[in-house]
Amino acid sequence: MLTRLKTYTWLFALLLLPYLVLCVFARPVADDLTYSFKTICWGFWHAQQHDFMYWNGRYTSNAIMLANPMVWGSVMAYKLAAVALILLTPVTFYFFLSAFFKNEFSALQKLIGALAFTLLYFGLMPDIAEGIYWYTGAMTYVLANLLTLVYISFVAMYLQKRYIINRFIHGLKCIALLFIVIGFNEVNTLILIAGHAIVLMAIRKEKSLRPALFILSVLTTLFALIMILAPGNAQRGSYFTENYHMLHSLGMSVLQVARFFVKWVAFPPLLLASVLFIPIGQKLYGQSAFFRQLCGIKLWQVFLMLCGIIFLCVFPAYWGTGILGQHRTLNTASFFFIPVWFLFVFIAAKQFGATNYAIAVPVKMQHMLVLIFMACLLFSGNSGSAIIELGSGEAYKYTAEMDARTTLLENAKAQNLKKLIMPSIKNRPACLFVLDASADPGNGINTSYAVYYGINTIETDNTK
Repeated sequence: MLTRLKTYTWLFALLLLPYLVLCVFARPVADDLTYSFKTICWGFWHAQQHDFMYWNGRYTSNAIMLANPMVWGSVMAYKLAAVALILLTPVTFYFFLSAFFKNEFSALQKLIGALAFTLLYFGLMPDIAEGIYWYTGAMTYVLANLLTLVYISFVAMYLQKRYIINRFIHGLKCIALLFIVIGFNEVNTLILIAGHAIVLMAIRKEKSLRPALFILSVLTTLFALIMILAPGNAQRGSYFTENYHMLHSLGMSVLQVARFFVKWVAFPPLLLASVLFIPIGQKLYGQSAFFRQLCGIKLWQVFLMLCGIIFLCVFPAYWGTGILGQHRTLNTASFFFIPVWFLFVFIAAKQFGATNYAIAVPVKMQHMLVLIFMACLLFSGNSGSAIIELGSGEAYKYTAEMDARTTLLENAKAQNLKKLIMPSIKNRPACLFVLDASADPGNGINTSYAVYYGINTIETDNTK
């Protein structure tokens, strides 16, 4: 048994390789350059104050953006940021499992679970280019997801009276983490507000737990108001003319909920993982009082939670801009969708008597299903795309174009050119490509290059 677990651990870890190799080809673009320019020209604190007053209230993510590696012109540090994010994901989920199921699983089992979750998340992620390889998108949303999970874990430990140092310091850590996470973006904030409200309703009879969670709920609202009422939000909203239409925002959000719910549930690795989770869930049901409590939630309520997670991650985009112009926010939705989906699957299996059939599956068959699951993780979803882009040379060609562009821009800066026409990017691998400049010098991407390299006007040779 131990040998098999070790084998699984190594195999799951190896499945991260395509994602890690792609980090070599990551290159800065768009907001990476704009934020770096602000820090270089104004200084970190002045730039932070400026963005809070005139752009948005995201005090945490703005600070991280303003500390972008491109402030020092370090492309190597930019790549390493993506590597760090990939490696931090299983570490964070391991911590989460340890907080909730300290004694139910061995260290090796928790590590396998953490790696499996990471691979499911990376494979399912709607926009992996903006989720891992673009510093601005990755730090604003995916890092926020990881810290949200750490916050949830700290709160769980507090409620179990498992304090790091002592109760007072552990409580302060929970509050500090909450403040930090709220400052990342709107969707994580909404999820935390909704999550606190749901938990408070669920434990309304638990008098010993209510005070701490009530205080955290109030603080969540107060911290959220700091971001929402920031002067910069009103300024930013003025750039969009089709925003703040309630019926349109609600209608389009509901359609996107249906779209992504079906798309994610039909993801082959998630379907296989669901089957594999049923016997694991049965073990947890017998050993964990917390998991048994979770399984007391009605099936329709968990279904609404799944839909609510997606809704909370798409509605702000429609409300604030009128469109779902990017899928960065859905990278957050898929992160929280996966664990809640497993809860839904087990409750459904329990309700319809399928748990006994799952337990009766022979060990050899379970082993075969795990290997098939690994193969699906490797060759489907974003991992499959990464392998194709690496094997075909598309990732290398994209990076070569981006490096040639950087050389062109640096030469233009050295020559003090006032106008530059540069080639558009022809190779656009889905796992790496985020945005490109256009023939319009007023385009936001064009101006990002222009301000960072000190060139008045930048255009591309076509509009592709």
